[in-house]
Amino acid sequence: MAIFGVNPIEGSNNSVMFGRIIVDIKKTLKKIVDNPSALNDPDNGFVACIYALRVLAEAEPERAHSSIYKGQVEEWEKLFFESLDKSRKLPAKYREGFLQSAKDNFGILKSIGSDMPRDMW
Repeated sequence: MAIFGVNPIEGSNNSVMFGRIIVDIKKTLKKIVDNPSALNDPDNGFVACIYALRVLAEAEPERAHSSIYKGQVEEWEKLFFESLDKSRKLPAKYREGFLQSAKDNFGILKSIGSDMPRDMW
């Protein structure tokens, strides 16, 4: 175990933990995606996971790049917007801003993500 810089994740274990957090968020997203009825609820945690990935990816784009894949983000984005188009659970007064925020989050993740082939994720 060694610290090799001033950044909080510049350490052997700290760096690994950063990657594990990204993997855990992606596992949570998979659970939500694998339950189509959950996608109809805008308060199901999906958008919170996307936001958390965005925050981590923006803070450490070089590290996040190897764990976030553009194609995967595009699939999440498609599922998210398709499900919300069918949902009436998002209050009208928040709908436009909520959707714009999600679009921004997906855009940032796609810009940071790598071009890993689908069969690799």
